[in-house]
Amino acid sequence: MHLAAQIAAHRPGHAPDRVFYTDAAIFEQDLTRLIYRHWVCTSQIAHAGDCRVSELGSESIVLVCNQHSEIHAL
Repeated sequence: MHLAAQIAAHRPGHAPDRVFYTDAAIFEQDLTRLIYRHWVCTSQIAHAGDCRVSELGSESIVLVCNQHSEIHAL
């Protein structure tokens, strides 16, 4: 069933249908529409030389803090 039809069939007050938790295509749409559009902020790289690898869906993002306390993402 198409995603729009699944959403339309959802009954308010009830848990989403199983397909919302198991369908790879719905998961990819969630990543694209919700996660990949927005930056994930972190205060764990507040000092020069700090770095962190964050996993967002199938993407890995390396966050680094330079000597001027500027955060860059790769």
